[in-house]
Amino acid sequence: MDKKKILIVDDEPDIVYLLQQYLELNGYQTLVAGDMVQIIQDIQAEQVDLLILDVMMKGINGWQICREIKNNSGLNHIPVIIMSARTQQVDQARSYDNGANYYITKPFDFKELSGAIEKLVG
Repeated sequence: MDKKKILIVDDEPDIVYLLQQYLELNGYQTLVAGDMVQIIQDIQAEQVDLLILDVMMKGINGWQICREIKNNSGLNHIPVIIMSARTQQVDQARSYDNGANYYITKPFDFKELSGAIEKLVG
């Protein structure tokens, strides 16, 4: 059985490192992208199973990325977990309005993350 591929899009190296370590220890393959063009290319080329996406990044708005993916008929089947330091209900609602499948606030809980991943990709 192939490992599920998870693309991590976050501009905080510590968060990326923690996510990579945790996910790889739990049997997932991880990829990292930092700009919009790379994200779309990686999703298509690598046949990504799940996207973990930050909202507030330098030069990139995670909501725009999520909307772009969900409006693309070749990519809209890929589940998106938004992971953000934004804790307001309006931010969570905006994430779902832009097509996110799950919303997790930072600092995140590994148990909650595991549960979300399990629900979305098994």
